[in-house]
Amino acid sequence: MFILNVRENEMAFVDEANLAGVAPGQGADMVGFAQLDSNAVARTASDKLRETVSVLDFGGVPNSHVDSTTVFENAIASLGAHGGTIEIPAGNWWINLKINRSNIKLRGQGGVGEESGGNKWPCIRPYATGAGTATLRISDQTRENRRIKLENLVISGDNGAGNQADKALWIDGGTYNLVTRDVDLQDGLHTLHIEPGGGQSIAGMMLKDLCIRNDLKDPDARAIYVRRYDDPHPGVVYAPGDPYGYTTQIHIAAKVNLWPDGLGRWLEVDGTGSTGLVVHFHQTYVDDGPKRGILMHGLEVIECFGGLQLDPGAEAAIVVKRMDMVSDPSRFLRGFIEGVGGQLIELADNSRLAFPEEPGLIAYQPRLQRPFLGDVGYFSTLADPYDKSIYYDFQTAVGPMRWNGCPHRWTDASDASDGSGTSGAMQTLGGISAAKNILSGGFVGALHGLKVNGLQVIAARQATVTLASASTMDKDVEARAAIADLIARLQAHGLIA
Repeated sequence: MFILNVRENEMAFVDEANLAGVAPGQGADMVGFAQLDSNAVARTASDKLRETVSVLDFGGVPNSHVDSTTVFENAIASLGAHGGTIEIPAGNWWINLKINRSNIKLRGQGGVGEESGGNKWPCIRPYATGAGTATLRISDQTRENRRIKLENLVISGDNGAGNQADKALWIDGGTYNLVTRDVDLQDGLHTLHIEPGGGQSIAGMMLKDLCIRNDLKDPDARAIYVRRYDDPHPGVVYAPGDPYGYTTQIHIAAKVNLWPDGLGRWLEVDGTGSTGLVVHFHQTYVDDGPKRGILMHGLEVIECFGGLQLDPGAEAAIVVKRMDMVSDPSRFLRGFIEGVGGQLIELADNSRLAFPEEPGLIAYQPRLQRPFLGDVGYFSTLADPYDKSIYYDFQTAVGPMRWNGCPHRWTDASDASDGSGTSGAMQTLGGISAAKNILSGGFVGALHGLKVNGLQVIAARQATVTLASASTMDKDVEARAAIADLIARLQAHGLIA
């Protein structure tokens, strides 16, 4: 026991046992807290500490193969009426968790993917696996849940022994304004599954800073699966324009990987409703293989803000009705191909659009710009010898660098090589600019692009450039010949007129 002088001739007695106690009214409930501001409101330390809780507070033990679902549920239930943050320490945690309330953040501690002598990242895995299971499910079609955030976390559909959950991350009906940041999604039959139901919608998904990987050798495997709504509820008739069951405002920024010998697809979008579905991609790169690309059903549009890149060899099965490109020209893959000169190549129902593999192709990249030719630029070595070839072969992954490119504009048709930046120079819209004889950079060869149906076909020609010290690289003729060759090959595939 200790004595605290409160006022002259008065004393307050505090029992140390009570101060260390954990019963209601003891411990942190006896300690005051206030921010250093004249407008701050006094609270107890207990109130402050409960804004963020750890699963360790509720008996969680990492790397012990037990069902920790109840531990996570108790941690969430302990948060106040306005929600809060759940801290997940590094290690493996086996759960089948459903979050069915608003204002919840799951935040992993440590760095995602940092492995050194053990599991150094916070990873949640499925305890139960098989049909109908999910590692993490957001909402359950019974209510609206808003402002949920997932941060610095690995969400795996693999239980660690090769057994798979049906879904790694399942975003269900009733989810609004969900945000991700620095999240790795791995495996499960469907790695990221977005599908509303129960008359509840899904809207406002800002799924950014994602790494998505699906390595399953299963034809039903999907890295990303998005559906507009499930089957109508028995006996429920929705009026036209009724928002129930909608899937809208789906924004994705991710790096997507599929195992080279996997059998699934990286994306399936099912817009089964009469008005279809829109999915927005921002700065997304897909490392995929042949014939395992996009599968679309009744899709209104995949809209790309200059940021979706598909590996050569990807394939898209398209089942869409014809749309009016004139009234909405910024859309992508609306049921026909817009070729050079604005010619429209009609796609019938159940048609298949292939993005063929061709020597030197980097990626097929949807763009919103008008069709253009002349995406040409040169770079040389940083120091003598300047005749050293610096390149990256994007099909064999050989080379010192990877530059996915950005839209370019050739400022002058002249072959002048004075390097002044005003004649024969190359400018870009992406923050990279260089004159033709610049002696810095990291890419030797030609980078050129051609827009096809909103797709900019980006290609690299690994031509060795012999360059004497301080001389110029006058390779316009070769570069333009390479563009002409690319056009001919795409014409042979029927992608352009």
